Amino acid sequence: MTESFLAKAKAAREQRERPLRVVPEQGGDPFDAPAQQTSSGGAGYAQTALANEVDRVRTAAKGTRNDALNRAAFSLGQLVAGGELTETEVRDALTDAARTAGLDDRETAATIASGLGKGQLNPRQAPRVQILRGIYASVEQATERFEDPEPLEGVLEPAPPFPVAALPTGVGEFVAALSATTQTPPDLAAMMSMSALSVAAANRCWVSGGGSWVEALILWTITALPPASRKSPVVGAIAEPFHRLELEALTEHQQSHGAKADLLEAAESRRSTLVGKLGKVESAVERAKLEAELDAVRGEIADLTIAPPREYLVNDFTPEALALVLNENGGTIGVLDDEGGVFGAITGRYTNGTPQLDLVLTAYDGKKPYKQSRVGRRKVHIPWPAVAIGLAVQPSVLRDTTQTPVLRDRGLMGRFAYCVPHDTVGTRDNRNVPDMPAHLASQWDKTIEAITRIPLCGPDQPKRIIQLATEAHEAHLDYRDMIEPRLHQETGDLAFMSDWAGKHAGRVLRIAGLFHLAAGNDPAHPIDFRTMAAAIDVADWMLEHAVRVYGGWRAAAGGRDMTGPLAILRWIRRDGVDQFTHRDAHQALRGQGWANADAVRDALVVLVEMGWLSSVERLYADGKRRNPGGLFVAHPTLTESAR
Repeated sequence: MTESFLAKAKAAREQRERPLRVVPEQGGDPFDAPAQQTSSGGAGYAQTALANEVDRVRTAAKGTRNDALNRAAFSLGQLVAGGELTETEVRDALTDAARTAGLDDRETAATIASGLGKGQLNPRQAPRVQILRGIYASVEQATERFEDPEPLEGVLEPAPPFPVAALPTGVGEFVAALSATTQTPPDLAAMMSMSALSVAAANRCWVSGGGSWVEALILWTITALPPASRKSPVVGAIAEPFHRLELEALTEHQQSHGAKADLLEAAESRRSTLVGKLGKVESAVERAKLEAELDAVRGEIADLTIAPPREYLVNDFTPEALALVLNENGGTIGVLDDEGGVFGAITGRYTNGTPQLDLVLTAYDGKKPYKQSRVGRRKVHIPWPAVAIGLAVQPSVLRDTTQTPVLRDRGLMGRFAYCVPHDTVGTRDNRNVPDMPAHLASQWDKTIEAITRIPLCGPDQPKRIIQLATEAHEAHLDYRDMIEPRLHQETGDLAFMSDWAGKHAGRVLRIAGLFHLAAGNDPAHPIDFRTMAAAIDVADWMLEHAVRVYGGWRAAAGGRDMTGPLAILRWIRRDGVDQFTHRDAHQALRGQGWANADAVRDALVVLVEMGWLSSVERLYADGKRRNPGGLFVAHPTLTESAR
């Protein structure tokens, strides 16, 4: 099991201290000039805060004065910790205010000491000017105050590679070969292959988590890669077995029932004629005769009507059309797509921008029936709707979801497993491309076909539920015990993405069930410990990627433009830069369209506010004058791999 994001951050915090880098005098340099944007920061901000708190203590009502003093000491202690006020000036000012309010010196000293001590444990976010000048007096002080930064998409690049060895042997070999022949990251083929296994398995088997807990073998995945990343060849190769199965089903259907089609058309024509005559006849005898003929034709139509050939995949749909497809297809269908068009349907492309999520959400859970009965539409009753989805999309598709908050509010985005892999574009070898071994493509085809041979379950047949062996169940319980405290609303590092992480234990069960079937196991046999351990390895990898995606949403929700901050963080990680000035960052990023001097300052301020950087004041060579441009210190997790 991989080390968690939080554990890595805490371990990195224990790094050894490093001395302050000596920076030569930069007097008159334009990179040390204050930013053009005006701000009421620095000493003015701190002195205003001090004056306001002192006034609150002086004017506090009798009975509330000690409490007002404690709150003032705590608030100003945060500014002391942030380097904006000295402890001496705060003590002196609050002591004078307390005396004016009528508090005795002994009580005043104890209250101020307590409030300052607690406040200094929580440094207040400094204003823009103070951040750029330097919050702390030394690198050691800045390093000691680092906490876990806000999770953010792309910050921890390179993202961990998919654990291909965790896949069932045949699937893993196919994924590795497909990745090599297309020169794409194995993550893409792995994610799409797991969704493909789900397309084959949905509504054929479920998996038990113990007691009454049952999960459908439905998996939704999204892999985000830029244009020209060869998504289409990968998706096409993985979907090929389903296209073959559909073609065979269509051919067999035409051979077995082709003659009935003409008879059915003729019978439906006679029914229309009889219905027309029935509306005009006046004689009771004639009416009875026509009704008898109509009943006979209806029976003939019923005998001639047959189910359409089996479908496995669709690439685009309206919610109404999806309901009809599911109704005629055993309640299940799959989407394996390299365009992300399904997002257009879900987010309201066909419904004036109003997302129609009820059926789609139900079709992920696979547990309760869906009924549709509306005037002018065909009645639909699906016992267990099941839609398996695998998407390979451009990163903009994920970014655009921030414009439709209902997608998260209703739980849609929490149902997807995410992957933002390292792109291979620009590093591919066009002269040494291995062919896909025929036996591996055939092996993948046989794996999919074997699962589809398991009969679909319907309303007249109980669900086929795969159980967990004792050791597998214990491993799953251990994983749940690890995830649970991380969901805590106040202290959990995954609380900001609880809509996703809260479904992760169920996602592990689904992956384990798919791996069990892909390995050729009988659904009647329980899932063993080894299969569960492999599912947990994949789940840990998914968690790392989901943290990045949700971190991007979190930043976007705060109204931050992350182009600059992400570019700075990539530079820090790539070059192992642990300390630098604004000038250093600007020179390293020059040539990028966004990176003018003030934009770099803006990005640095954002990163300090998010906890990825801190800043330290610098003095000119004379040791007296304060340089208006501080030294920036990178969070240890950004450079730990370079040490």
